[in-house]
Amino acid sequence: TGDNRDQRSYLAWSTLWLTAAYNATREKGHLLVFIDWRQLPTMTDAVQAAGWLWQGIEVWHKTTSRPRANGFRSDSEFVVWATKGPMGKQDTSTAVYLPGVHHCAPPSNRAHTTQKPVEMLEWLCSILPAGSTICDPFMGSGSTLIAGRNLGHQVIGADLSDQFCQHAAGWLSDTDLAA
Repeated sequence: TGDNRDQRSYLAWSTLWLTAAYNATREKGHLLVFIDWRQLPTMTDAVQAAGWLWQGIEVWHKTTSRPRANGFRSDSEFVVWATKGPMGKQDTSTAVYLPGVHHCAPPSNRAHTTQKPVEMLEWLCSILPAGSTICDPFMGSGSTLIAGRNLGHQVIGADLSDQFCQHAAGWLSDTDLAA
């Protein structure tokens, strides 16, 4: 229902859940939030209002897109990246250096309208320390949970839709059998 809000109420709502996420996150923990260009300025404001330290924006180039007559293709989605406090000194011997743009197509057989490809989520989660806990409070189909588990992280997901909770649980169970 957050998609139906005007800018001011979307900012207030986002600040509330981002503050709850901030309070539940360990020091130096990461926040990664997908957003489209229309809500990007509002989301970066909400992230900072909730106490997160904004680190930057990554781009998911979807490689497929909807054409726009006399305009630019809508073939990108953005990921707002923030941390709980400064990241501190990094061990460069184990550091990961990722480009700011990742190219991959959306899943062809989506269970959820905004489902992200597991490959994209694995790329994003590769910046996390080994054995991290990933929480996705808007998990939809469960792609983030699959990606996090594939990388050896603990995963927690929630969604308002019972249908998507059941789908994610089934998908996680199916991948357990395949592993």
